[in-house]
Amino acid sequence: MRPAAPAVTAVILNHNGFDDTVACVDSLARAGYAHLPLVIVDNASPDSSGEALRARFPQHTVLLHHANDGFAAGMNEGIRRALDDGAEFVLVMNNDIVVEAGFLDGMVAHLASHPRTGIATCKAYLSSDPSRRYMTGGHLSLPRCNVAPLTEAEAETAMRVPFISGCIFLARAAVFRECGLMDESFFLYFEDLEFSRRVATRWELWYLPDGVIHHKSGGGTGWSAYTSTYHYYMNRNRFLVFRGDGLARRAYVLLYSTLNTIAKSAVILASSRNGDESRDKLRALWRGLRDGAALFFSPSRRATPDRSSR
Repeated sequence: MRPAAPAVTAVILNHNGFDDTVACVDSLARAGYAHLPLVIVDNASPDSSGEALRARFPQHTVLLHHANDGFAAGMNEGIRRALDDGAEFVLVMNNDIVVEAGFLDGMVAHLASHPRTGIATCKAYLSSDPSRRYMTGGHLSLPRCNVAPLTEAEAETAMRVPFISGCIFLARAAVFRECGLMDESFFLYFEDLEFSRRVATRWELWYLPDGVIHHKSGGGTGWSAYTSTYHYYMNRNRFLVFRGDGLARRAYVLLYSTLNTIAKSAVILASSRNGDESRDKLRALWRGLRDGAALFFSPSRRATPDRSSR
């Protein structure tokens, strides 16, 4: 008799993204996994898409979050519900993803047969350009204070990695119980790097090329095209990731971030077509640098969301 498939629950976060979320859910229904309950968390969407999703998908759990407290907070609410409902594995995914059939099979099989693997991810391509990969797993790049993508050869190979993107990953329930949920002080961006570093101290993280998804890039595709929100949180949260590291590492992060902010400012000014928009991006950049640097000197080294940058 064939063993029952592990109990997997998918958690999807929505914020003003009804059409994207519907496309994501519909693709999951076609993916071929025998039983995949969904928890859709709406992060207080002003466009009422949460209520619309609840009406559209009565067969799934739709949680209406009381406020938009960021990516990690919304995902954590859904993860808690999945764990309470008895999920063995939790599939965390952005709502602007469309999956291909069988995308989940390799991840489930790997976790089921490798007890030291805590998190697995799959291959992704950009929806806007199916020839370009989107980074779901990667290497730590300490010189860049960030992560670096896999090479083309590596992207075709199952391999252990130090970083898995919050875009999509499958995690054991035990990972969340042992290592905790995602850090909600990040609000947006870099929370997956902090989570990966924390989980990697106890569990293996694996990239698997067998499954394929297609993902939009929400922040933009270049320094001048990135949103003000992206610029602020990427700058601030770089400090937040390394806040617990030693003095030398934090000094380097401060130097790198300052030079990076100057370079991005020059690019924004050089490519400026909309004066007001450029000023907003520049303000967000430098405010992110200021608020991030302050974290290194704060006794708690904790952060609170900057609501003016949303």
